[in-house]
Amino acid sequence: MKPTPVELVATVFFALAVIHTFCVKRFVLWAHRYPQGSVRENLLHFLSETEVVFGLWAAALFLGIGVIRGSVSDAVAYNRRPEFY
Repeated sequence: MKPTPVELVATVFFALAVIHTFCVKRFVLWAHRYPQGSVRENLLHFLSETEVVFGLWAAALFLGIGVIRGSVSDAVAYNRRPEFY
């Protein structure tokens, strides 16, 4: 069985999300290098929130599906389908 382009993108994004999850402590350490309240410090703290990680990568996947399929409505339809295999 040959994977579709969407399945390949989903696999890569999932792997990146898992890696990102295990690196959140590193993002916190990087955030402490910048002055408190700065844009970089806030961005790195945001990226270090475990709850945010999969939401960000899910949004990236949604956009990736839209690019591959050629429309946002196709991305919505893909995400609404009931089968996940």
